[in-house]
Amino acid sequence: MTGPISPAAAAPRCDHVAKDNRPELREGDRDDAVAQVQCLIDTRSGAPGELPETGVFDAATADGVRWVQKCNGLDPSGVTNEATWKVLYRAKKGCGRQAEHTGTE
Repeated sequence: MTGPISPAAAAPRCDHVAKDNRPELREGDRDDAVAQVQCLIDTRSGAPGELPETGVFDAATADGVRWVQKCNGLDPSGVTNEATWKVLYRAKKGCGRQAEHTGTE
């Protein structure tokens, strides 16, 4: 017999940095905040694929950031500005499903 699943086991947590640590990040940056972005894209955005939480802002991370920005009506710059951080923490529900059905990246 097994017990109830703990909330930590039910939903992955992104806790590389505090929620108020929101630096502007771009390709080439290396930081725990980059790992936070990678985790948020993976667990909350519905973006296709999977980003490893390396802390290195590489081309795949930039593509993931642009996907989230585009899906949430932001300029797809690939740079994590304040508006991007807000949508990473509160990603628009259905973006992943919407992209699958429309063929958008």
